[in-house]
Amino acid sequence: MRHFTVAVLASLALPAFGSAQTLVATRPAPMPVVGPRLTCAPSTLMLPPETTVRVVAGQEPGRWLFGEREGVIVNAGTSHGVRVGQQFYVRHIVSDRYTPWTSLMGQYSIHTSGVLTIVETRDDMAIATITEMCDGVLEGDYLEPFTPPAAPAASEEGKPDFSAPARIVMGDERQQTGASGSLMIVNQGNDQGLQPGQALTIYRQTLSGSGPILRIGDARVVAVQQFTALVRIGNTRDAIYVGDLVAIHR
Repeated sequence: MRHFTVAVLASLALPAFGSAQTLVATRPAPMPVVGPRLTCAPSTLMLPPETTVRVVAGQEPGRWLFGEREGVIVNAGTSHGVRVGQQFYVRHIVSDRYTPWTSLMGQYSIHTSGVLTIVETRDDMAIATITEMCDGVLEGDYLEPFTPPAAPAASEEGKPDFSAPARIVMGDERQQTGASGSLMIVNQGNDQGLQPGQALTIYRQTLSGSGPILRIGDARVVAVQQFTALVRIGNTRDAIYVGDLVAIHR
């Protein structure tokens, strides 16, 4: 009888053991790195942007800050080629006294407030609706034609090259730190061989450069200009700071 009882208990325990195995096998994978949409990415320019076409007012007198689905008035219309259904980025220049600008990097820090869509036009003005928000749209923000950004495919990982590092030089709108998912700017671009999708290692030197390399996190190139590149921060073990070094995987 004792052997029979043990056998029965063992047979009852087997389904529970099998269920546990199934639970482990179907456990969700780690969440992917997320962050700001590419539409909202910061950028730099070598020359000042064309800021003639602007948001000049809202539909209510006295308003200067506007949110999603609100209507705004634009100081350009059909005589400027503006048409119903057209979409524009809404942007402004940031007075960024923290970023160490150089002759090989854009002198203008650009923040994207959102995207608007033209819903009504006249000869010299138009009414638009804010259809995508990154931040509050301000009276005086300028417009640029909208092109939907596309995330690049990841390239082969390669190995980090610590001999000619780039640096993190800018976050969005004066931000000096980043985290997993953040979009930031590095001071190398097309001229230094960077390509969209390229893998990066973010690190710091120790003991004034004589100690071992301290790896802080990883990143991937999203978009490239001549002397700069937009990168998305991946997994990190610490906050990412403006000034951190970046090894390019080659």
